[in-house]
Amino acid sequence: SFENKDDIEEVNVRKTEKFINLCKDCKVPRFIFPSSTSVYGVASDVVHEDDDNFINPQSPYAESKIKIENMIKNELGKDTKYLILRFGTIFGTSVGMRFHTAINKFCYEVVMKRPLTIWKQNYEQYRPYLGLNDALRSVEHFIIKDDDCWNNTYNVLSLNSKLKDIISCIEETTGKVELNMVNTPLLNQFSYK
Repeated sequence: SFENKDDIEEVNVRKTEKFINLCKDCKVPRFIFPSSTSVYGVASDVVHEDDDNFINPQSPYAESKIKIENMIKNELGKDTKYLILRFGTIFGTSVGMRFHTAINKFCYEVVMKRPLTIWKQNYEQYRPYLGLNDALRSVEHFIIKDDDCWNNTYNVLSLNSKLKDIISCIEETTGKVELNMVNTPLLNQFSYK
């Protein structure tokens, strides 16, 4: 998102703002927004969704999510109940597979018999991950849940894990894999649970 700030602002903020205003005008009864745990950026070791002191976005993508979260809280209207679901990094098979996220990328590299490219600085860091099926189940859960869950923000994830533990899990299935440790700027990849 650092190289596409204008696109992020246009798609993630302006177009979403138009959609929110349309929902407000139509008095949509419920609105679920898929946000991201990346809004925490440089955070404490453990973050909590009910304390905005942990919010510290480090990328245009994360900043766009916070802008929309605030817009939803402040402008959606009394006629609409909202949920903000801060998803961990998604993994799992789908029609539109994303191979740039850690777990999917590692699985792809293993299948292609390539070494796993690991950002050395991230090897020991905790990150929140969310299986695609768990993401879908969480949305379904909130849709059928009682009204007491609405107008809140929730962190949604399957596990908190270090990259080295993800790699160990892959190796339990595939056998030993070659690691290609590389240096890279951390950008918004910081350790937290």
